[in-house]
Amino acid sequence: MKRNRINFLGRLSILFLAIIIIIQSFPAFVPVAKAGAITPLKYYQEANYRYFVGLMYFDMWKNTAGVWVTDGGKQPNKGMHGDATFTYNFRFPGRKIKSIDASIYVHSQANDIYFSESRSESYSDYQGAISTGTNDSNITNLSKQGIGTDTSTIDITVNALLDAATPEDIKDTCSNCAAGVEAYRIYWPVLFKIELATRLNVKYFTTDGQPLTIFPAITDQEMTVGKLYDFVPPADANYDYVGFKKSTTGSPPSGSIISGDEKIVENLNALCGKGFQHFVNYCLFQHCRLNAKWVQNQNKKSDDFLVVSIIF
Repeated sequence: MKRNRINFLGRLSILFLAIIIIIQSFPAFVPVAKAGAITPLKYYQEANYRYFVGLMYFDMWKNTAGVWVTDGGKQPNKGMHGDATFTYNFRFPGRKIKSIDASIYVHSQANDIYFSESRSESYSDYQGAISTGTNDSNITNLSKQGIGTDTSTIDITVNALLDAATPEDIKDTCSNCAAGVEAYRIYWPVLFKIELATRLNVKYFTTDGQPLTIFPAITDQEMTVGKLYDFVPPADANYDYVGFKKSTTGSPPSGSIISGDEKIVENLNALCGKGFQHFVNYCLFQHCRLNAKWVQNQNKKSDDFLVVSIIF
């Protein structure tokens, strides 16, 4: 009886050790293709557009028996494709999101600013592990919620090519995996282009900067590309129109009062017509005469924010 009990305990111990060995031959978790929601911390800003480069990825694991266990046997550099779905939250308090476009980011010297200005890392940190054949045709789903509000949620699914020069070794993310376990990650960057509605504010002041509340102000009005904005100074027996100041950054206007000399406007228009791009933002809103007209040209990029102060 005692010998049988010892034999039973011995077999139980062997079975327990076998179970531990089997468990250690697999990763400690099953990688999932859909990541949690990502909220960008910063953007590259250009006029009323914001740019962000998101880094999507696909992980592949191999156990100690040499079997690739992710998504039916996906493994790197075998010409295979893998689906990954990521969710991004974009929030701009006090602003309205007009549109969001997504495309596979293609690195170049000209495009590097989108990556470096919207992320804390550099492209070179990931370059070897970037998918070598994923492009816009691999985006299989792009759903958008919240367009027209200040917050939008984007779900994007990409069927990425799982080939890269040097896939990233991520085995160290599994603290209790056996020595023979292998794990690799392949990335593909996605460029998001977010268009925000341009806002217009018009306020009235005396020449010494005191607000003139007798005239109704325009506050946070959305501007439309291609529309002519004709701000005729209000008539009042006690005030004469002097000029204006303007800002395209959202900050209060500063500097000297602009009188609206017509000859200056004509000269600036001629320069813009010849393609002098350094004047494009000024011409965008400032066909200026004594009645202060601003034109937002259909063929030119809109500024982010226009604040006009009509000075009396």
